[in-house]
Amino acid sequence: MAGSPEILDEAGRLFLHEAEGMFLALQAAVTSADANRVERAAHLIKGALLSIAAPAAARLADAIEAQGRAGAIVPPARLTELELELTRVCSDLAAILDKLEKLAAVSCP
Repeated sequence: MAGSPEILDEAGRLFLHEAEGMFLALQAAVTSADANRVERAAHLIKGALLSIAAPAAARLADAIEAQGRAGAIVPPARLTELELELTRVCSDLAAILDKLEKLAAVSCP
C-alpha cells in the first residue's frame, strides 16, 4: 500500500476490526442462499482487501461476488478458501502493524 505509515496503520486497523463481521455477513448470506446479499457482502470484502493491497484474497472475494451476481450457489469450499485467506491476511497485517508500531517507538539521534 502506498502512502504514509499513518494511513497504512489506520486502514490496517480498520480492516482488522471489520474483517470478521464482513465475513460473517457473507457467510450468513451464503447460508440463506440470498444471491443479492452474497454479491453485496463479497463486494464489500473485495473492496476492503484491495484497500490494504491484498489482491489474491480480493480475487477470491471477486469470484464469490460474481457467483452472487449470477444467482449461483456458492460452494462451501469457496467460502472456506476465502476464510483461510482472510485469516492469513489478518495475521500478516497484524504482524506488519506491530512492526510499524515498534519502529515508530524507536528514536534516532
